[in-house]
Amino acid sequence: DNGSLSSEDLVKVFGKKAIGDIAQKAGLDESDAADKIATVLPLLMNGLTPEGKSTGSDLLESGLGLLKDKFF
Repeated sequence: DNGSLSSEDLVKVFGKKAIGDIAQKAGLDESDAADKIATVLPLLMNGLTPEGKSTGSDLLESGLGLLKDKFF
């Protein structure tokens, strides 16, 4: 199980510009986008890696599909 992630940690890892780009595309302000991604990312990783193991599927494609469902 992946632990929680703060929006501040998310910005440190991905950078303010990347979060800003996502926020703009989603129609959110940067803070809201960072909060939502920080909430969804651990759940996404848990879903893609049950019991800490890869499902063998294309992780990038699966991850993008899950994010798309959550944000768009």
